[in-house]
Amino acid sequence: MPFDPALPANGSQIKSPELRAQFNALNDLIAGHEAQIAAQAAQIAALQVALANTAQNPAISQMAFGLSDPPTQAQLQGIYDQLNMLTNLLVRV
Repeated sequence: MPFDPALPANGSQIKSPELRAQFNALNDLIAGHEAQIAAQAAQIAALQVALANTAQNPAISQMAFGLSDPPTQAQLQGIYDQLNMLTNLLVRV
């Protein structure tokens, strides 16, 4: 029997089977919510582990050279390498 908030009716005689059914229905509702909360807690824990394992923040060194005019091939290669490192970190490759 599902929980019925209208039972017992006002002014009615107390009937133990009716009250027992109401209490059992409430107990079932509470147990169902506890199972949902436990499942959500397990999902949250799994997401926290996944986030901790993927959210690594390695130190990115800054380019420590100035650019000449026109820039040299080595300077352009350094910029290219830094951009590739940043792109890989953003994509988490």
